[in-house]
Amino acid sequence: MEVKDIAVEEGHYDVAIIDMPYNFFCQATPEEQYAIIKHAKRIADRVVILTIEDMDEMILIAGFTIVDRGVANKGKKALFSRQVIVFE
Repeated sequence: MEVKDIAVEEGHYDVAIIDMPYNFFCQATPEEQYAIIKHAKRIADRVVILTIEDMDEMILIAGFTIVDRGVANKGKKALFSRQVIVFE
C-alpha cells in the first residue's frame, strides 16, 4: 500500500478511506478538509472518512450523500470518540 497526497492522485477507485488530520501535530483547516473531500469525490465512487469533527455540511456541499455512519469510542469512558462516515 502506498500513501500519498490525495491532491496528486490520478487513479480512480471504488472506495477512498480517509483518516482526517487531527491533534496537535497534524491539523487541517476547514478549507484543507474541504479540499480533501473534493479530491476524494474526484477519485472515488464511495468514501469512508474518520473524523473527530462534524463534517456533514462539507460532505453535502461537495456533492456527496451520507449513506451510513457510526461512532468508535476509545477507552472505557469514551474519552476519545471518532465518527466513521460513509458517503457516495
